[in-house]
Amino acid sequence: VLAQCGRALTHIHGRHIVHRDVKSQNIFLTGDGVVKLGDFGVARRLEGHGALARTMIGTPTALAPEVCDSKPYGMKADIWSLGVVFYELLAMELPFRAWPVSALIAKIVTGEPKRLPEDLYCQDVRALAMQLLCKDPDQRPSAEELLEMPLVSQGDRIVLRRQSPRTLELGQAFGSLRNWQDGPVLQVPSSVN
Repeated sequence: VLAQCGRALTHIHGRHIVHRDVKSQNIFLTGDGVVKLGDFGVARRLEGHGALARTMIGTPTALAPEVCDSKPYGMKADIWSLGVVFYELLAMELPFRAWPVSALIAKIVTGEPKRLPEDLYCQDVRALAMQLLCKDPDQRPSAEELLEMPLVSQGDRIVLRRQSPRTLELGQAFGSLRNWQDGPVLQVPSSVN
């Protein structure tokens, strides 16, 4: 999921488009295991390299800290949102949850996500999740840099244990995955971890 979403973001970011609503409900899995990034309804084309957006728009749980803080933002806001999806896949919960939305925004800007369990995930996986969720956008990788990371470049070998014969919204898949009782959701080849 991470590798294929990274390729999709590399493609749109190369065209100066920021998605602004990367979340599990906008990522679709086909029966063949192909990941598709959808819903470009709030995407925006930025005026050239280094241009920034300013509108606070998107799904609150996936907003980057700079968006929540009403600061100008660029492509790295999409990387944060992809980090939210990655964390959600690993932890089976969002990294930040609170109600009302103002409390959620405050948590995103000032809080830290709960650490991923050491007994379930290797240091590289945990570090990558935290790097994608780094508060400072300059410390997050670009989509291209993400694809160059060994863990991500080998990511296509990390497969879901069960596949559906139809396309699933990743958010729907989470519900199904949470109910599986027969072992780990993700199989990670030993060469990856």
